[in-house]
Amino acid sequence: MKRILPAIVLLLFAAPAWAGEAELTADIRAMLAGLPPLAGKKVTAENLKGRVVLVTFFASWCPPCHKEFRHLNDLHAEFGRKGFRIVSINQFEDYAGPDPGEDRLNRFLERYNPRFSVVRGGEAVGMAFEDAQRIPTVFIFDRTGTKRFHFIHKQGATKMNPTITELRAVLNELFGSGQPQ
Repeated sequence: MKRILPAIVLLLFAAPAWAGEAELTADIRAMLAGLPPLAGKKVTAENLKGRVVLVTFFASWCPPCHKEFRHLNDLHAEFGRKGFRIVSINQFEDYAGPDPGEDRLNRFLERYNPRFSVVRGGEAVGMAFEDAQRIPTVFIFDRTGTKRFHFIHKQGATKMNPTITELRAVLNELFGSGQPQ
């Protein structure tokens, strides 16, 4: 027992803060609102409260992220008036090497012209979302902030991102009859 107790204590304190399920809490909404905006609508904690929210992590050099941005614009057009919000977090942009003057990112944003919120992320944001370390990583939260969908592009996987059909199915379920709520 004397050997087991220190091991348990070590495991408890070594467990990362993100070990639990991600939830869109007031603190997380405030964190998102505090991130530097890059494009689209400004994020405020208040405009995320009580909404269905999709949070995604992307980088301009990520091929699956290009396809995803087209899907996100379509989903925003389809569900935006029903209380749907998208926050796209630019993460790991420098992994493809320095982007002098952020030309690569700016070209990406000009090309896809996001109609939703795009912000610059950081390590703390990734940790708040179950230690998001891969892109694309996508979460959908219901109106109460409970995670209802999660996709992570795993290394070596053949599936690069969620399909628009999968995302639309989750959103249709969350919005029920399709009437604004």
